[in-house]
Amino acid sequence: MVTNVKISALPIITVLLTAGLSLFAFDGEIICTKSQNVNDQWNGILSGRPPRISQCSRVVRLEPFNVYVFFSNPAIRNGRVKVTGSLTVFTPIGKKMFESPLSPQAFPCKNNQSVFLFPDCVIISFDPPDPTGEYSISAELHDENSGQSFTARTKIRLLEDVPAKPDRDPLSAMSDFYRSPAPQNIIPGFTAYLENIPELKKKQQQNFNPLSALALFYFALQANPQLLPEFATLA
Repeated sequence: MVTNVKISALPIITVLLTAGLSLFAFDGEIICTKSQNVNDQWNGILSGRPPRISQCSRVVRLEPFNVYVFFSNPAIRNGRVKVTGSLTVFTPIGKKMFESPLSPQAFPCKNNQSVFLFPDCVIISFDPPDPTGEYSISAELHDENSGQSFTARTKIRLLEDVPAKPDRDPLSAMSDFYRSPAPQNIIPGFTAYLENIPELKKKQQQNFNPLSALALFYFALQANPQLLPEFATLA
């Protein structure tokens, strides 16, 4: 299942220069991530403090992830940048699975030696009968001002089993889930929280209120439907 979501109609700019992006030539990069706050970080970015975006390279069936496309160093003509592009997903055997144009980016710009985020967010989950294996994702980018083109590529592997083990302390790891999603910690973290409830009640007494902690697990599970059967069994 592939969903193309337009987050914003406005260009979002930062001075971040991520690894893999050239300092001078027009190029781009694709990021696969489970982070839910990429656009939030870009909107509120502070100078000299790059955003924190956790990347994912392996998923299981029904596990959604987000795909973002960046470009850097576009040519400026008459004080404006103009970049177009498209995103394509290929199956492990090279068959085209999904293709969509990216929102054209045309906006005033004084400093082109920056990294620019396309406002499109493509949400992907591999559902049965999608085969396991390595899926390829490519973004064809074109600088309309200079005539230069660049193809960004990345891959993500679909596995049958959970690709990672829980942290040693999954409950503590859940406190950083918004910035660094780690689905393997959700169920173990929830189990650990349940085990801590008697001690929490004893310490907090009449002030005990589990709603804030339970809300964290609620939203984490909402973003990871692949875990719902296991959670239902636990419940």
